[in-house]
Formats: sequence, C-alpha cells, structure tokens
Amino acid sequence: MLNAAAEIEDLPARFLIAGRATRYDPRLSPPGNCIIRKGHQSDHDVAQMLAAADFMVLPFEDVSTSGSVMLALSNGVPAIVPETTTPGLLQEERECLFFDPDKPGDLNRALRAAVSMPGWKRTAIASCAEATAALYQPAEFSRRIAEALDSLVRRERN
Repeated sequence: MLNAAAEIEDLPARFLIAGRATRYDPRLSPPGNCIIRKGHQSDHDVAQMLAAADFMVLPFEDVSTSGSVMLALSNGVPAIVPETTTPGLLQEERECLFFDPDKPGDLNRALRAAVSMPGWKRTAIASCAEATAALYQPAEFSRRIAEALDSLVRRERN
C-alpha cells in the first residue's frame, strides 16, 4: 500500500494505513500522503477511521474472508479489493472497485479511479455498499463467499 500511495502522490488523496504491516520497514519514511497508525486499533478507532473514509483499500493478493469487506460495506464505505473477492456478490462501481493483484500498476489504476470519481457517484456507491451489507447478513455473506471460492477452486482444478 505504501508503494502504491507513493506512486500517486500527485493526486489529492490521503491514506490512513492502520494495523500491522508485514512488508513495511519502519525505518523508512512513509510517503507524504500517508498517515501510519501501527498495531492494534480499537473498535472505536476503527469506527472513527471508517466515518472519515471515502474508500477502504484492501491491498491484498486475495481476500478470501468477508470480515474486512463486510466491515467496510456495513459502514457505507465502498471497498477497493482484488477482483477475485466474492465473485458474483460485489460489482464494479456498485459497491466496490476491483484491481488485479497480478497486473502491475492495477491497484494504482483503481486508486486513481476512486480519487477522480465525482462526489455524486461516490455517494451512490456508498449507499449501495451499505445496502449490500444489509442484504447479506454476515453468516449469509460468509456462506456465499465460501461457495464462490469453492467454485473457483473447482474451475482451477479442471
């Protein structure tokens, strides 16, 4: 995420990066458009961060669990996620933006799309995010994700 943020410092975007970073050398200075909050974040802190967010970026190679996605959506925050996330449940520009983790620069493309999105569209996507979370209670969402992932595994094996 820090690398992606550094590559789009020309845009009017700020990144709050919270939690434990596994590939971040703390001796390095983060890009000027980043604020780093290391370690565990309390529920209260996470709620405040999400209230201030336009998007939640999950810069993983794969999101195979629904917790982070549901957290974003249930707070009315659209997610930027790998395109393999929850096939059939989320739709591009409905409640999320997708990126291909195997395609160099694609996370930056998604970040640029989010930053340049008109305010009315961000508002609409945020509404859809919250509605999707309301439609799929956590147990149902998890079940549907498991089915989708199982389907992908079966296709890969064939």
